[in-house]
Formats: sequence, structure tokens, C-alpha cells
Amino acid sequence: YLVDSHWFKQWKKYVGFDSWDKYQMGDQNVYPGPVDNSGLLQDGDVLGIKEHLIDELDYILLPADGWNKLLSWYGLSPGQEPIARKVRQRPRVTPKTHRHVTVKD
Repeated sequence: YLVDSHWFKQWKKYVGFDSWDKYQMGDQNVYPGPVDNSGLLQDGDVLGIKEHLIDELDYILLPADGWNKLLSWYGLSPGQEPIARKVRQRPRVTPKTHRHVTVKD
């Protein structure tokens, strides 16, 4: 699942994920609110994602278990749908993970 990096950074501050964010842990001023992926979506299109998004700059990829936990704790912004993506492994001598982030049919 894709999560907007801006929302994810705010969440990390709120939970004290990084050692330098511990002073803001639990501070309601940094509470992230519902998962908000609007920064990843084409204007006015709740199902279409923007082109040319960059992994870890624009979005974070989460496994289903992590996504489901975040949803159970924070919910999803009204009118948005989860952005599910599959991670595929390319066959090579040295396996390399390939992230496929095109629009899901």
C-alpha cells in the first residue's frame, strides 16, 4: 500500500519513531489525523495517482499488515480509497525487488 510521505513523516513525529522526534511523541499538535493520500492523487480523481512519483520521497510502501494497523488506529481521509500495489520479484541470478506502482485495474 502507498502512503503519502508527508502524512507518514507527521505520524513518525507523533509516535517518536526516530530518536530526534521523541520530544514530540504524543503531542496533539503533531497528531497526523486520518491517513491522507491526497498528495498522491490526481486533482479531483480519488482513484488516479499522479505520474512520476518517487519511492520514499513522495510515498512510502507498506505491507498489508502495517497498512491495516494504521487504518485501524487513524482511519482514512473521507472520500479516499486505499492505494494497493503489488511488489514483484524479477527473476535474475541476484534477485532484485521491483516495485510496480501503476494504476490498479
